[in-house]
Amino acid sequence: MSNNPRANRDNARRTATGRPYRDSSSTSRPKVNSRPASSRSTSSNGAANRTTNRTANRAAQSSSARYGRVDAASRQSPIRTNLRYANTRANTYNSSRIPEMPPKKRMGKGKKIAIVVVAVVLVLGLCCGGVAFAAAGQATELKQKASQAMTDINSVMDSVKAQEYTAAVNSAIDAKNTADDIQEQLSNPIWSAVSILPVVGEDIRNVRVAVSALQIATNDALIPLTSALQATPLSALIGADGAINIDAMNTLLDSVEAAAPSMQKCTDMIEGLPDFHLSQIQNSFGGAKEKIAPLNDKFQQLSSLAPIIGMLLGSEGDRSYMIAAQNSAELRAAGGFPGSIGFMSIKNGLISMEDFTNVYDALPESAMPANANITDVERRLFDDEKNHLKRTNDLGAIPDFERVASIWAQVYADRGDPVDGVISITPSVVQDVLAISGAITLSDGTMLDGTNATKVLEHDLYWKYLGTDEEAAKNAELIDLLFAEAAAKAMSNLFANLGSGGLTELAKVIFADMETREFMVWLTDEAEQAQLSVLNCSGSIGGSVQAPELGIYTSIMTPSKLGWYLDIDTELASPVTNADGTVTYSATTTVTNSLTEQECKKGSNYIIGRNTYYPWAEGDIHPWVYFVAPSGGSITDLQDDAGATIISDTYNDVQVIRAISKLNVGKSATYTYKVTIAPGAESELSVTGTPLLTEYRLAG
Repeated sequence: MSNNPRANRDNARRTATGRPYRDSSSTSRPKVNSRPASSRSTSSNGAANRTTNRTANRAAQSSSARYGRVDAASRQSPIRTNLRYANTRANTYNSSRIPEMPPKKRMGKGKKIAIVVVAVVLVLGLCCGGVAFAAAGQATELKQKASQAMTDINSVMDSVKAQEYTAAVNSAIDAKNTADDIQEQLSNPIWSAVSILPVVGEDIRNVRVAVSALQIATNDALIPLTSALQATPLSALIGADGAINIDAMNTLLDSVEAAAPSMQKCTDMIEGLPDFHLSQIQNSFGGAKEKIAPLNDKFQQLSSLAPIIGMLLGSEGDRSYMIAAQNSAELRAAGGFPGSIGFMSIKNGLISMEDFTNVYDALPESAMPANANITDVERRLFDDEKNHLKRTNDLGAIPDFERVASIWAQVYADRGDPVDGVISITPSVVQDVLAISGAITLSDGTMLDGTNATKVLEHDLYWKYLGTDEEAAKNAELIDLLFAEAAAKAMSNLFANLGSGGLTELAKVIFADMETREFMVWLTDEAEQAQLSVLNCSGSIGGSVQAPELGIYTSIMTPSKLGWYLDIDTELASPVTNADGTVTYSATTTVTNSLTEQECKKGSNYIIGRNTYYPWAEGDIHPWVYFVAPSGGSITDLQDDAGATIISDTYNDVQVIRAISKLNVGKSATYTYKVTIAPGAESELSVTGTPLLTEYRLAG
């Protein structure tokens, strides 16, 4: 498992569709009285009448009540309900006098039982054969309907992506109707008989569960949600002035929140099913697990955000946020050195950006708030004799971003510029944003886009302007200005051109980058932050007992750009369950200095860190690696092959181990240890940590 986070990566309110549809829970149908006794026939006329009745029955039964599809030109359709009638056919027969027979000898009890058993066996054999024959005749049709239902679900997703919401509504209705048809067909006595058979019967019972899940998902989630999108399309979320329509957004998010419980119920039902025995059924329904789980994850995540998104975007008043552009090349455990600081304001849904400024102006070293209260544990784990934690701009040495952001926000409050929160972005977020908004050109002519921004900002510009010590002495300030310009232009370009499609893509970027700690948000209001914490996007450490995390966080305290060359890889062995209910993983973490000898000789002090700040050899990387145990768990038996200096302590109720090693050019350090998670975990141990640049360096 790679430790590069980027490489590893809720009642239900129904929204009226304005269209008629059948209550799938209703199965009652009107009964039709039998023909009067005077009309019964015992002759050939009776057979003819029965034939006529059967024909009428079939005609009536061929039409069933279904959802009406949506006409794009007219959103209201009359309710069309066809009732299936059932005629009661009177049994008729001719009777004749039976001649009286002489009495027979009584049969023994044992022989009677034997004959009955044989008869039952014969009847069962004939019945099972008939059932199997009849079931086989319907199996092909069921398979085709199952495939069609999955096709309809895919069409819903494709239509939503293309913002073709009428088509999405119709596909959702089609999927619902197909699921109703399958479930009705499975209620046939034929399938009830098949369901008691071994193997095949289990599959049929599980198919019923899968189809019920599909009915729930379509009827209670997809149809209401796509109908809400049709009524309030994403294009209505952005006004002509570029402002976000908060009311329209809240309407859509309310629909998501209302549908979330049904989506979760559907997912639980599908994931609880075993694999099907018959390949035909597995091919039709087996892929549902792979499709429903990631879709539901995004659904639940968006639903969790629904109650607070309006608040974040100013529905309850104007908002302001500090934005820290963290430099991954100047690696700090919380994300990077905050080379540039920006300010974003939201007024009546209109987002505006102020220019990014140099961190030394925005967060002066001497501006540490009096109430920051750096603890002894923090100084022991995250500081050294150089007193990094006395400087506000170096607080990123603490891997807990919530702690770092709270101090930065206090700096702004102390000088009369309070903010509602702090947002952290890395250069990779800038690249992702440019992939949505389009390329930008910096004042020196450098072009940045969605394919090259990270490499240019974290490597190329340094070697272009600071490759030698002479160039570094002349151009050091230029690099800081270019970095600030890139962040400002990227964000301004995004919000200036943010249409409905861009808003959707931006949401995807934010959700993806939150998972890798490349995008983090912390809010100053405790109640708001408590709501936001469900998204796990605020940079806390340790995870939770239910979702355990092993954290591998890293700082390079040497003034340099050596973060470009640091690689960390963590592998977990198969877990072992202990007698006390805990689970233990054996882990190996390898930390590598990927700088080459040629680069070391060529690079300037600014890049390589060749200085007297620390008496180390040029090109050496001395990474401070923090092993953070999962909440309620522990890390034991930590050993290394590089003579690392290791200390351990408890920070915010989680165990933190700091290991400082010396890595010469091209060398590695390997750490082996055991990670134990507490009983009650609902997921396997995951690995998270400081975002690194390995992916971009290897891409060339």
